[in-house]
Amino acid sequence: MANIRVPGGPSALRRRVTASGMPAPAPAPVPPIRDLLLRSWQGRLFIGSTAVKILVALLRLAVELPLVLRIVSGVATLGLVVSVSYFVWLLFLALKRQLLWRVRRRLILSYIFLASSRRSSSSASSCWARSSWR
Repeated sequence: MANIRVPGGPSALRRRVTASGMPAPAPAPVPPIRDLLLRSWQGRLFIGSTAVKILVALLRLAVELPLVLRIVSGVATLGLVVSVSYFVWLLFLALKRQLLWRVRRRLILSYIFLASSRRSSSSASSCWARSSWR
């Protein structure tokens, strides 16, 4: 049997309409920091690289590092660069999305205002022109 689903209320778009009558921006899918660190390969790379760098730093205080540990430290540095670059990119995208939405909303409102004022002024001038010909 087919299960027919009847909507119980307004759609998600109608619920997100702001006071200006324009829909609010879709909420950005921001995962919690815990999920970002533990469930993505970039987060796990960050945690692993940080742990290796801390261990190598502690060993460096005690003894002279052999070549193998220096190479491991260099690889951990590359891992940190990759993971931090990814997190900075996510931050950039989130900020860009938020800032562009503000600009887009202002532009749309100004276009609506200009269009309505132009239409009203053109209709008023056409009425004035018609009345002056008689």
